[in-house]
Amino acid sequence: MDEKTHEFILSELSGENKEDDIIYSVCQMTGVVWEEARAMVEEVKAEHSSDIEIRQFPIKGMLAIVFIALGVILVLEPAVHLWSVLGLTEAIVKGLSAPNGPTIEAIIMLIQSRCALLSWFELPSILFTMMTGAAIIFINVKYAAETWKNLMYVVQSKPR
Repeated sequence: MDEKTHEFILSELSGENKEDDIIYSVCQMTGVVWEEARAMVEEVKAEHSSDIEIRQFPIKGMLAIVFIALGVILVLEPAVHLWSVLGLTEAIVKGLSAPNGPTIEAIIMLIQSRCALLSWFELPSILFTMMTGAAIIFINVKYAAETWKNLMYVVQSKPR
């Protein structure tokens, strides 16, 4: 395999292109049959797996950060909305400043009077949004940690 083809395959694999598309392009460039092109792509993939991982990291890392931020927004915004609708700060302050000390009953009664403000469909949608945000955070933190672990392994195993 010539150097031009080798570099082309490496750059295409780094760009997360579909393997069949890469093989097809190699067939057109070199005039070899499908199986030979597949073998060339697999050879480059095996030889440069660490380089491919490093080249893909900026894209994967930025996507993970964006989705983690989205998850945080999906968790915090409904929580702040629910906190303000229920007036929890005021209920807690009133409960703590009661003349005979804070009682759980007084705080619960204050919160119950505010629960009527929530529509029958609003609370489930708030909880669903918060759970979706938490799931997005969990999945992307797990993915980002795996990507960092792989990247650190690749960097440490490279000869200097």
